[in-house]
Amino acid sequence: LSTFESSSPLVIPQSYNLLNNGNNGYTGIDASLNYQLGFSKNKGQLLTGSYMYSFFKNTQEDELRVVNRLNYDSPDYNQQNDAGSREHTLQIDYVQPINKLTVEAGLKSILRSNYSLSAAQNLSTFNGQDLLTEDLDRTNEFNYHQNIYSAYNSYTYQLTNWTLKAGVRLEHTRVDANFLTSSSALEQNYTNLVPSVSVQRRLKNNQSFTFGFTNRLQRPGIWQLNPFIDRANPQIIKTGNPDLQPVTSNLLELNYAKSGTNTFNIKASYFYTGSAIQSVTRLLADTLTLNTFANVGTNRIARLDFNDNFPIGKKVNVSLNTNIFYVWISGFDNGQFYSNKGPRTNTFASIIYKPGREWSFTTSGGYNRRYINLQGSSKDYAYYGLSAAKSWLSKAFTLTGTLSNPFQARYAFTQYSRTNDFYQSNTNNSYYRTFNVSLNYKFGKLTSDIKKNQRTINNDDKSNSK
Repeated sequence: LSTFESSSPLVIPQSYNLLNNGNNGYTGIDASLNYQLGFSKNKGQLLTGSYMYSFFKNTQEDELRVVNRLNYDSPDYNQQNDAGSREHTLQIDYVQPINKLTVEAGLKSILRSNYSLSAAQNLSTFNGQDLLTEDLDRTNEFNYHQNIYSAYNSYTYQLTNWTLKAGVRLEHTRVDANFLTSSSALEQNYTNLVPSVSVQRRLKNNQSFTFGFTNRLQRPGIWQLNPFIDRANPQIIKTGNPDLQPVTSNLLELNYAKSGTNTFNIKASYFYTGSAIQSVTRLLADTLTLNTFANVGTNRIARLDFNDNFPIGKKVNVSLNTNIFYVWISGFDNGQFYSNKGPRTNTFASIIYKPGREWSFTTSGGYNRRYINLQGSSKDYAYYGLSAAKSWLSKAFTLTGTLSNPFQARYAFTQYSRTNDFYQSNTNNSYYRTFNVSLNYKFGKLTSDIKKNQRTINNDDKSNSK
């Protein structure tokens, strides 16, 4: 249920209540296969072949009915969207140590297919009968094929207290997108050279300093590309942008690490992106806005990460993770210049108590300070939880109960946008207090630890914020 009221002296007053009977579903599959070949003459020499298959889809169905109308004559309507992504990845890695030098090389192919099927129907009444009429302007079938072919080469040189590493990756991307409903197409071909370099200095007592520079390439994901026009809120229309371009960013990092009983890590970094993908809101008419994505402006982030993990006695372990940001964003959209800046923080802490081999108790909590974008920000939020686990029969069975946010039934998440034309706040209420129970059963017994491949697939090039 949502409510809209407009009482501007410049327009006819409007108001209505919107009833939304919605259903959302998510399905995901990930499967991978790795084969690693070692060589008896040189244990560091490795040849690895990897394959990964990923699939996910999200379905959205809404039945929207308007009641208590005042000067509002838009029809009731239904809308549906089925969107997802299918991905095949093939990768070959080769490692060859030569005295103090280690040479690595590899080939990788990502075959990625994104899709979106959307439809909408307007509801009308004829002779007392409800009729649904297809809204052809909001019906679309969208296919977005993205093939990425890459090769990399890196060199690592080991000294007594120093490690020097430099590498480069060459990527070629081919995009073939089709809007089958409107018989239009989009093609893109681009090639990128992505360098990286790092220097590590090892100290006494398991301590080290590492400095690194990385150039990264991020491609838009289906949630940002999806042309589905979401009118679940008739005054705030949401849609993706199939014309989004990939984003190149530069990252500088300085890291201090200490390992052992007390694991401690602190990292300072600076991140810069040009033509960054940003969420933007545009005014279409009085009280009507469009929210979409665009390659606009620059995004700079100065960041400090702090991680600490330490025991208290033999039964208690404490973990603390804190990320402190300062963000600068600026750019042009729809003929206007925008800039925004400010601090952000993410903090998470947990305490685990194990009185014996069969019981464990955990308390945890976190606090996230506002998210900052080009035109606004969001509300801060905090979360906390308790869990208990009991194992028996040599840990073959484990029963776990988790209670999240027990003293807060609902949470109101608010986003703010401000331009020269309007100020907008959008609040979504969701259930916050939850209770989960799980039972795990382990069968069989391993006589030795599973040997993990030293090289696996990691596709981290997608930007998927919704």
